[in-house]
Amino acid sequence: MVELYHSKSEDGKEFRAAVTAASSIMSVMIKKDSLPFILPEAKVQYERSYESELFYEVAFMTESDIGKIWPGLTSKSLKLPKPVAMVLEDGSGTVSGWHLQLWGLDPMIAQCLRRVRVSTKLSVSHLDTLLSGSTQIRPGQGKDVLQLALSGQTRTTAEKAAGQGCAPQSQIFVFLGKI
Repeated sequence: MVELYHSKSEDGKEFRAAVTAASSIMSVMIKKDSLPFILPEAKVQYERSYESELFYEVAFMTESDIGKIWPGLTSKSLKLPKPVAMVLEDGSGTVSGWHLQLWGLDPMIAQCLRRVRVSTKLSVSHLDTLLSGSTQIRPGQGKDVLQLALSGQTRTTAEKAAGQGCAPQSQIFVFLGKI
């Protein structure tokens, strides 16, 4: 930040102007004994988290799914219990249906149904607050602090596997596959 402030570049000039403007506003507000209230208030935190999750998945079938998969059958003819309501994937509403075990279900049918993950997650986190509303001095500062915090982050190889069919195999799994 100090380097940017003293930089002769265009970014340095813009940064100096923003700091000077924010400093003059803060000095006036401090003299009046009232701190500024900036909307929207920003909060930027850096979190280090260690998690362990135990889960199982079940299929979720609606009345419509039953009719498509087994024409002529209904939930009533299958004597299914009262349906449960689930929030839709995009949060826009709810859908009613039944949970089905994946075990023994035809894989072609299982691929076409929604999945519900039932889990227990244990987590330990450490948070560093990089910016809070009480230390914010200008609108848009949250976005800038977030970008600064992200610039120092690196991803592991497994995290970089987004868009690939699977995460890269470690050598131990390659070795075990040859046994």
